[in-house]
Amino acid sequence: MVVPVHVLELRAEVSFDAVRGTSVAAATMDYRVGPTGGNPFFDLRQSVDSCWLDGVPLDPEMIGGCDVGAGPAGSVRVLRRFQDRGSVHSLRFRYRLGLPHAELGGASPPVLEWSDGPALRWTLGMSDLFAGRYLEAWFPSNLPFDQFPVTLNITLTGTEVAHVLISNGDVAVGGPGRWSVAFPASFTTLSHLVELRPAATVEGQKSTVVLPVSGTAVTVEAWKCSAGPEDLGHELGRIESLLAQNEADYGRFPGNRFVCFFNGNRGGMEYHHGATTSRRALAHEVFHSWFSRGVMPASQADGWWDEAFTSYHEHGAGQLEAFDFNEAPVELCSRRPFDRRTAVNAYPDGSRFFRGLADALGVERLRACMRAVYARHCSAPLSTIGLEADILVAGGEPSVVDAFHRFVYGLPDPSPAPKLRLHGLAARGAGDRIRVSVSNDSGGGPCRHFMVVFSLAGAATGAERAAGACRNIAATGGFDLQPGEEREVWTTASEALIQRSWTGTMLVASVHARGCDPSPRTRVSALLPPAQATSASQFPAPA
Repeated sequence: MVVPVHVLELRAEVSFDAVRGTSVAAATMDYRVGPTGGNPFFDLRQSVDSCWLDGVPLDPEMIGGCDVGAGPAGSVRVLRRFQDRGSVHSLRFRYRLGLPHAELGGASPPVLEWSDGPALRWTLGMSDLFAGRYLEAWFPSNLPFDQFPVTLNITLTGTEVAHVLISNGDVAVGGPGRWSVAFPASFTTLSHLVELRPAATVEGQKSTVVLPVSGTAVTVEAWKCSAGPEDLGHELGRIESLLAQNEADYGRFPGNRFVCFFNGNRGGMEYHHGATTSRRALAHEVFHSWFSRGVMPASQADGWWDEAFTSYHEHGAGQLEAFDFNEAPVELCSRRPFDRRTAVNAYPDGSRFFRGLADALGVERLRACMRAVYARHCSAPLSTIGLEADILVAGGEPSVVDAFHRFVYGLPDPSPAPKLRLHGLAARGAGDRIRVSVSNDSGGGPCRHFMVVFSLAGAATGAERAAGACRNIAATGGFDLQPGEEREVWTTASEALIQRSWTGTMLVASVHARGCDPSPRTRVSALLPPAQATSASQFPAPA
């Protein structure tokens, strides 16, 4: 039984010896086993020489790779020891640091090389299009769903050549060839920017900009290769302008520092509060500080939406293109949790998907939906079905479910159509949940995907009641509900369930699926008694 863990903390020390041309890493990963006991998984794309579990030596073969259903690119390391749910442990590793056992393609691959001096260049070289190219390329790490702090201590000995460390972490210089970098607990495996280079080969400038919405003073660092053509003063101005505009459009910038390295390669790569980039890709990479490293994909199968929306925004965020359901299905999200590559069609097909949403919802309404997504999930991971739920709640357009069904999950139209019904709607209960049962009648066809929307109907005044006041508060969904099958789904309200005391407030649930026409059985309601309509805090934001 392969089970997930939460990494509590990662501490790593890297020693570079310029005389011998060697690199040695020692890393300690403290973690807690998740809600199910079993064999914990994590990843590390280095060859481990020695390891210890809770201080006891462990054969490195006991943390070997395991194919978990996504092929060699999707393999992870699995501890061949059963561990109880909720138990806390520590794994310590020692290994010779080298180029990772990962897919090394792309414009900015990982680099670990020595040159005359002796001098060192070390580039983490992250990428979402190639497997094993996040923090796990160099250090033990979790998959993108997890957030944890990292402390990295770096020592470079045996050279008189001055080096500089460019990073989006908090860097403390302990003397020539000594750096300590602290990365915050909000970072995930896809967050960390590290470039160690000879000081003579790079140039840097700084500026400060006060952003218009938050009033935050943000320090902007711009770096380039010494021979690069970039005008850093001009690029600093561009970055300041992009940060200000993006904050005005979508909400508060989630940091007080932005680090940008113009590395001379085409394209770019986003990091938390930073980027490596070309001049051409700068606007794209800065925008990722909102969608990709502000709100983060919960898995690489979910990585399509940040590239899709960023590409849509990059090309004007005002283009409309109606969905054509006669076109073939398009898969952007595989839903395979161990996929290790973002879908390569996320840019063209994903941008096309958001143009379809803009047509269905309206440009400004879609923008408002994405602002709401950002406000709720900033500095947290978000799954594809979570994004769908948020857009469905904020946009109020049931056809969104059809669009996700066909042009995100790549599912064909059902034939025969499913016959869904709802029953058993209840609020509160275990964990202050809203829950309802969804069933698919035996006379219908399989339901590949469905969404349930929860709304409030009712008002305190006769005028509002006459107007049919109704407000969406939450949504959730599922996949593959077979004929004759019943499933309970639950969620928590996306905002306070009741903002004021309503008389006769009605909780309404409705189910939506491709090919399932609305009918009385796809909608169910329950009257909330006054005791349930008084607490504005009993329904926290969903995980």
